Amino acid sequence: MRALQYEEFGGIDVLQWNEIDIPNPSIGQIVVNIRAASLNPTDSKIRSGELRFPGPEKFPKTMGMDFSGTVLKIGEGVFNFKQGDDVMGYLGAAGGAFADFALADAKNTFHMPENLTFEEATTLPMNAATALKVTTNYLKPKPGKTILVNGASGGIGLFVVQYCLLAGAKVSGTASGEESIGILKELGLHEIIDYKQQNILESDKKWDAILDTSGKLDFDDAKTLLAENGEFSTMVPNAAPGTPGRIDGSKKEFPVFAIPEAEEFSNSQKLASEGKIKTFVGKRFSMNDAIKALSQFESGKMNITGKIVLTQ
Repeated sequence: MRALQYEEFGGIDVLQWNEIDIPNPSIGQIVVNIRAASLNPTDSKIRSGELRFPGPEKFPKTMGMDFSGTVLKIGEGVFNFKQGDDVMGYLGAAGGAFADFALADAKNTFHMPENLTFEEATTLPMNAATALKVTTNYLKPKPGKTILVNGASGGIGLFVVQYCLLAGAKVSGTASGEESIGILKELGLHEIIDYKQQNILESDKKWDAILDTSGKLDFDDAKTLLAENGEFSTMVPNAAPGTPGRIDGSKKEFPVFAIPEAEEFSNSQKLASEGKIKTFVGKRFSMNDAIKALSQFESGKMNITGKIVLTQ
């Protein structure tokens, strides 16, 4: 089997396709024949060495965290899957999805909703689950609550606005571009602010909660947009995770630290299977062109709405 791997941290140039053996599952694991995988900024941060985790580094590493595919082998102690099942899941920091086959933990793998294609399913695991964690822990939407999502058409934002709308909140979002604005209108946002046409900071409106997904809105500025007792959460905090946010009178800042768990993965999959949340594929590449896709993705010049997906 082929796998897109790297022997050291670095840029696109450290990547190469290697021929390796198809893995065998241990207790609680399955082997999946990869049909599609999606790109995440975290994939690139791990490969570059920008994002590291405790413990010794083991090379070579295979890129890719989100996947969809078909079960090939089942390890001991796995009873909820059988060979041939269509599944989707999350491989975590270990990666492995940019390959012909991947070794996955059964606990982070789920039956693929019948109403989704393999391409659509692979956009769900990390983004939809993370967005659900952020929405539940920080925005706490409820009927009538006013919420502004700065970066509403991004990978996380598209799911956050859907969760908030499902909870009955009145949702506003910033975006730009005909495609992005069109998708947000389709989702039913109460207000869409084109940031290329209007400076959000000049708005005279106030929101009960604001989420910044892009790192381009700071609490010092955003507090003027908050209602009394309003809360500002940012997914790109200046401080380290766990550091308390700033306070200005009754207005508060919360640096977001949200690692999804089984509950978020399971619930987001359930909502997708029921048709209550939609997925968005922004652009497709063949798995053979994964390096090209990563190069374009990391250049920051891809103006798309939704996720970049690699297909076999």
